[in-house]
Amino acid sequence: MIKNLIIAASWESSRLKPYTNYIPKLMLNLGKKPAILYIVDYRLKQGVENIMIIIHSKYIQLLTDYLHLFYSEEVINHIRFSPKDDCNWSADAVLWAIKNNIDFQKNVMISWCDIFPKNDLDIDNWNQSICFLTNEWKCRYWYDHNVNEIVKNSEDNWDVIWFYYVNDLSQYLDKYELWQDLVDVIKKYDKWINLDFIDYWDLEKLEKTKTIFNDFARDFNSLEILDKKYVHKEALNEKWKTVIKQEINAYKEYYKYENIRSIFPKIYPSFEETWFFMNYINWKEIRKVFDDLDAEWQKKLIDSFDETLQELHKNKVELDSQRKYDMCYEEYVWKIEKRINSIKKCIIWFDKISKVNWVDVMKFYEILSNLKEWLNNYIDTAEFTIVHWDCTFSNSMIDGNWKVILIDPRGKFWEFWVVWDKNYDIAKFIYSTLTCYDKFNIGNFSIEKITEDEIVYQKESYDNKIIAYIEEKYLNKDTQIILWIIRLWLAEYIKNDFLKMNWSYWEWMKQLSSAFRLY
Repeated sequence: MIKNLIIAASWESSRLKPYTNYIPKLMLNLGKKPAILYIVDYRLKQGVENIMIIIHSKYIQLLTDYLHLFYSEEVINHIRFSPKDDCNWSADAVLWAIKNNIDFQKNVMISWCDIFPKNDLDIDNWNQSICFLTNEWKCRYWYDHNVNEIVKNSEDNWDVIWFYYVNDLSQYLDKYELWQDLVDVIKKYDKWINLDFIDYWDLEKLEKTKTIFNDFARDFNSLEILDKKYVHKEALNEKWKTVIKQEINAYKEYYKYENIRSIFPKIYPSFEETWFFMNYINWKEIRKVFDDLDAEWQKKLIDSFDETLQELHKNKVELDSQRKYDMCYEEYVWKIEKRINSIKKCIIWFDKISKVNWVDVMKFYEILSNLKEWLNNYIDTAEFTIVHWDCTFSNSMIDGNWKVILIDPRGKFWEFWVVWDKNYDIAKFIYSTLTCYDKFNIGNFSIEKITEDEIVYQKESYDNKIIAYIEEKYLNKDTQIILWIIRLWLAEYIKNDFLKMNWSYWEWMKQLSSAFRLY
């Protein structure tokens, strides 16, 4: 079995700037996870055990720390790095690297870092050297079946897309020129095979690749509409079986309160509670219509959403102060500390940055200290009611009369079902409006500049037509702080996208710093 893979990733990735201003292309998100995870997961599934990544030395620690977010030490120990800081061609990158890594000289696969095959390859049956060429027409090389050899195109600016299996690389050591690609050095192969590759070589191909993986494809539950009468929702993995059970139990709790039955759909659970039927609602998902409305209709929708939440929150639950404090501390302080500590090695300049986009920011420990002080004062006024827990535009619908209905409740927290701080619901609602959460999910971010103590990000601008209306109506001190707490959690949740994870952390550290200074 072939157990060794070399990934050449030593170039500066200029064709993918500005996204690669400060990170290697291996860390770019391809839809659901970073490229490096797709490549490593693909190879591990094939039985590859040892991976060598040829990369600029400035990225080695960053990439190592990032991989630790996803893989066990056992996997990490089989990934080694070969630093290569100059930008010679691929022959030099690969053959230079194997001089001091003799384990990778024989029976080895070699690939660029920005490609991997679309389909599984039966590597167990490989016993002769093979060169795989892309079927993509914009390639610098192609295989001429008439003469049974590789042919170089005249266009030097096109890709050199290749993936090799080589019996013995050591025979080519010191037999190459610095300007040569590996395909120019290794002339003899037993097979030349054309293959379809996933390829994110430049910005155009990066966007195309993201559509292949489909950002919104469900891998956790399935939804099926039956005769426009019922929706069948079923968990697709073990984790989401638990989530479905919690969702079913949450609906059952809501139905106990007569005044809110109409703001939730009727469901019909299965015996094992891993799926359920829900009455089909011929309404529109709010996130799909909100941005297309003019400002006055947006305000009308906001008011309708507000009416639904007010009806939900009429159902108050009395708890003693210590119980409320313990619950709020876990959600508003401990959860942030736990999540951010788990990713802080991958937050660029974590302890150094004091300015974000020209605004002064506190250190993380200062934010935690301020949160604790705020909580001590907040707890006496916190109202616990029946809540939805996740009332974003993605989890709400509206009918022709502008009545809002809520779906996909979170479920249980502590020993309580659907009971929590009502300001959390309001903050989650603002989460969709004021901070454009749904657009954030599909937005692109890049780092423009990092200095000794400052980071400047570029983000897509969102035209929010009713900022002043929302701020005046909802954004008091407490809901504002809870809003930024929720967004700060997001940094860990979206760790699959390195740039978004960093942007989320620094942006909401900036917002919390401003909020604490304001109040």
